[in-house]
Amino acid sequence: MRAIVITLLLAMLLASPVFSRGAREAAAEKGPVVLPMLFREGGNDANTRMNKEIIKRFSEKYEGIYEVKIEWVPGMAEEYRQKLKMLNSPGSLPVIVTNLAQEPAFAEMLMKNDRLMDLKPYFDADPD
Repeated sequence: MRAIVITLLLAMLLASPVFSRGAREAAAEKGPVVLPMLFREGGNDANTRMNKEIIKRFSEKYEGIYEVKIEWVPGMAEEYRQKLKMLNSPGSLPVIVTNLAQEPAFAEMLMKNDRLMDLKPYFDADPD
């Protein structure tokens, strides 16, 4: 599920000409927009390889516009969730948060505090 959400989000960014046109203009003036992200790294597992490939393609397409800064968290999903909890202070969470399925109370708390935004309505509004 995490990989699907990441893939859909990055595909949405790649396909949006309005989003990319505005970003290109901003990047020309101020430099690339930095997108901090946090991923779990399980060595050479399929999710890690897929995430690296998605980020590589995104970075190539938007070079000079967006700069993806990834912090790889070694270990399993639990280590990833612990890192998110540690970063849960104003301005410290990465721009994209995934893999909260096992922590619904934490996800709800983040949403109630406007720290997490549900992207499902955006995906539902644009089925392509």
